[in-house]
Amino acid sequence: MTASGKVALSTHTLACEKGRMGDVALMLEPLSLRQCEDRGSAITKGRIDVYFDSHQEALRWGRKPLKVIWLGNWDLRSMKRALYPIQQLIRGLRDYLLTFLVSG
Repeated sequence: MTASGKVALSTHTLACEKGRMGDVALMLEPLSLRQCEDRGSAITKGRIDVYFDSHQEALRWGRKPLKVIWLGNWDLRSMKRALYPIQQLIRGLRDYLLTFLVSG
């Protein structure tokens, strides 16, 4: 159980500094959306802790600098649903352009 009262998920949960609770992070490498739902005493400004299902996975990941874009405080599940139509539009445009470039 996290500080936010939610169950930690390896595809979703970060531990962040106190002021970031609820904020959504777009991690660029690897590309993923995650939400700050937990805190930790060792989590200081500018640091995050990525949740993994096992200690072994966390050790394999190790410590590394990450490129992160903070998107603010959102309900991540709602945000993913809202982005779906945009994602479909981008895929359609990509397919159209590829067809045009190949045939043109």
